Amino acid sequence: GSSEPGVRVSARVRTNAAAAPHSAVVLIFPVNRDRWTNAGFQGRAVNAVPVDTHGQYKGRMPAGEYFIAAVDSDDADRRSEPAFLASLSARAERVSLNWGDTKTQALRLIEVAP
Repeated sequence: GSSEPGVRVSARVRTNAAAAPHSAVVLIFPVNRDRWTNAGFQGRAVNAVPVDTHGQYKGRMPAGEYFIAAVDSDDADRRSEPAFLASLSARAERVSLNWGDTKTQALRLIEVAP
């Protein structure tokens, strides 16, 4: 329901071929790098949610500054590695989430080097 805490975030993911990727995972992680490893009271620092069959993502996050990126599900397994997040942050979209907002983001699947 609408009483759930957090800012509503939705995204639509496309590949370079403009197809909806079925195995994509949307990663949302704080701009503040200290929180990548020290999540503290906020819980896990990196939110990872698979997209649906239409390449769409819906979720909720606390208000704040975040990077948002879509990667293949195999690459999403590396989300606990600060070096992976650092490389991803250079290509991710940056979003500001404010209480009461609903944020919709168009994302392109990021191909991650092995």
